[in-house]
Amino acid sequence: MALRTTTKSSSPTKGPSSTRPARPPNPREVADMLGVTISPLKPEQIARLHKELPVYAEFLDDVAALFAEDAAALVPPVQTICNRASTSFLAAGMASCRA
Repeated sequence: MALRTTTKSSSPTKGPSSTRPARPPNPREVADMLGVTISPLKPEQIARLHKELPVYAEFLDDVAALFAEDAAALVPPVQTICNRASTSFLAAGMASCRA
């Protein structure tokens, strides 16, 4: 047995003639929709939000060290890029991809 779905045809709505998207709601409007109250943050609370997460900082340090070790393999040397033979090789490869 197949399910049957129907859609209601809607008449075009009259709205502003501009094609600009609607403005996103501001924090106060979102709070009203959710039924919560908001209050300004104290300077101490803001300072706590600006602190870096300890695990995240360590993770970035590890990534930077790994990148420094593997930089030669990840970033081709400038001589290879500037070499006419490799440039023509890359151009031929790009041309074959476009065809």
